[in-house]
Parts: sequence; structure tokens; C-alpha cells
Amino acid sequence: MKTLKSKFIAGVSALTLLLGSFFIVNAMEKKDGAAKAPKQTEYRWFRITSNYSPGNPVSSSDAVYLGTSATPPSDDCPTGNNNQCVSGFLPSQTTASGSSYVLSGSSQTPNPSAPHITKN
Repeated sequence: MKTLKSKFIAGVSALTLLLGSFFIVNAMEKKDGAAKAPKQTEYRWFRITSNYSPGNPVSSSDAVYLGTSATPPSDDCPTGNNNQCVSGFLPSQTTASGSSYVLSGSSQTPNPSAPHITKN
């Protein structure tokens, strides 16, 4: 009888440790997930080679691919240019062309959430 009682206590203790460990690990994962910063949107950045006011559609032939990142590339736009100089587009607005990208279709409107570089 004594061994049956000790086996029962050992089984309950093991089950308690197992469940306790599960809940502790689960709580730690939730804590780590809440602390992570939201993922920033990656844009495909293009140099705009003609005069387009900010927010206006850009012809595919006037956009030269610069790279993909969440932030715009360095600003080397000419001073006195109130037009788009560097604009960001979503990957869905672009098409792969060899090892580069081009704007899909005949023109695309820059993504309004992407910062556009102009210089006054």
C-alpha cells in the first residue's frame, strides 16, 4: 500500500512539473513576441529620371531601379527639384528583369506609405 501511495505521489508530481514547465515556456514565448518590433515594409526604390509631381504615376521608362530596403537609399537628388527624385514601390508593383527590377505595366503610382525624396 505504501509503494502504491508513493508511486501515485510521484506521478502527480511529474505531471505537475510537466504542466508547469509548459505554461512557463508558453508565457515566455508570448512575452518575447510582444517585445518584437513590427516588421517594416520593404520597398523597391527607383530613381525617377523625368519630372513627376509627388504622388503622380511614373512611366516605367523613367524609373531606374536602385535597390530594395525598408528605408530609401542615400539622397543625391539635384537641388531645386520639387518633383519625385527617388520613390518607393511595393514588390507587387514591379517585375523582375534579369538581376534587376522594372515597374510593372506602362506606369505605376508610388506607394503613399513610402517616403519620396524631393529637393526644393
